[in-house]
Amino acid sequence: MSGGVDSSLTLRLLANLPLNLTVLFMRNWDPLLSEESTDSSRDAGSSRQPNMSPCAWERDWADVKRVCAHVGIPERDISLLDLSKEYWSRVFEPAVAVWEAGQTPNPDVACNREIKFGALMQHIKPGHYLATGHYARVVRSDASHATLHRAIDSNKDQTYYLSQVPGHQLAKAVFPLAGIPKPSVRELAAHFELPTATREESMGVCFIGERGHFGDFVSQYTSPPSTTGYLVDTAGKRYGAHRGSHYYTIGQRARVGGMDGRWFVAQKGVGENGNDILLVQGADHPALQCKELDCGEFNWIAGVPPPEMDGSGVLDAMVQVRHRMSAVPAQRAHHFRRAGGRRRAGADRGRVERRAVPRERADRHHEVLGVDLYHLHHYLHHSLYNTIDTMQSLASARFLPCLSPPFFLPSMIPQSSPTSPSLAPPSLQLTFSATHISLI
Repeated sequence: MSGGVDSSLTLRLLANLPLNLTVLFMRNWDPLLSEESTDSSRDAGSSRQPNMSPCAWERDWADVKRVCAHVGIPERDISLLDLSKEYWSRVFEPAVAVWEAGQTPNPDVACNREIKFGALMQHIKPGHYLATGHYARVVRSDASHATLHRAIDSNKDQTYYLSQVPGHQLAKAVFPLAGIPKPSVRELAAHFELPTATREESMGVCFIGERGHFGDFVSQYTSPPSTTGYLVDTAGKRYGAHRGSHYYTIGQRARVGGMDGRWFVAQKGVGENGNDILLVQGADHPALQCKELDCGEFNWIAGVPPPEMDGSGVLDAMVQVRHRMSAVPAQRAHHFRRAGGRRRAGADRGRVERRAVPRERADRHHEVLGVDLYHLHHYLHHSLYNTIDTMQSLASARFLPCLSPPFFLPSMIPQSSPTSPSLAPPSLQLTFSATHISLI
């Protein structure tokens, strides 16, 4: 559990089933650890400043315990895991290296791969499952492998952030909110009088909280540029010095004094000094467009490319390069080829779209097939919508939130007695033998 409303409702729904539940809370950020890093950097002559931002994990931990008490989870079944060292070495330090290289990492994607479904999974016993409040669906082909599918709420769908989690780890995952729209989650949380029902949604970095101005936070860990960089237009005109390339992402709106109209970041690392940032006017500027993606070191969730990649290597796909950005058709996804010493796969979209950001992702309808680990980090959704699982109602008829059948795990063998009538409609008879689920 994180202490938010999503994981709180996840616990409430599961607590009504005959399951053995263990609640896990992760502490992923240690201010002392971050200060040690900045101290050592200053000793080496860097101008970095110590991290003085307070961590909100204590409040989150308190909320977790309040929700558990409300639901009836005994204290002996609630654990705090300190994964701050793992988060620092596997997620944050690699992200800092990407920022310093002038690119835009996605720590939330790395956190899911390395921490939630990596380091945390090591604490899950064989035969047990890990339940989270993610908005995504898993479909199990067998006990050791699962495929990833979009949630019913497209606005909250989080498959983008889960796209680097391998299939054998997804097979151990349970996502009870897969079929529940976010507004209904809020309504249900209020209906069950959960202490976190009105808590605002966190917009901070994965499990380390909100950090005020994020660029300033990152500046505590990145080295200052060796040369002054400027904001420039296509004619080379300068509009003042920038504070660091990590403050900017390709495609974002740039608000700069003295510039009329809407300006956007088109490219970083330009100019004679290699430290300028190119701005262009208008969201439809050609410099913001591209019609081809070049992907390297592609990681397939299934472990192998889909059958369509054999022979001709043609794969009908959808491409999505940012969370909540609409996916667009990809006419071809070529078979793997060698380029620059790396295995690569290309996608020809067939029409001009907004430019992709390096180290972000892509798409193919509903099943997430894989993610590019090197350049654009794509994930592809399979177009067979009919293979999406049907839904089972678990709550009152008023809300009708749904859980996909993959939520009902292989070890949950149907029995003869019904589930609690407080959650299931009278016509729905669902009971299962006990299994063990841990929640974060």
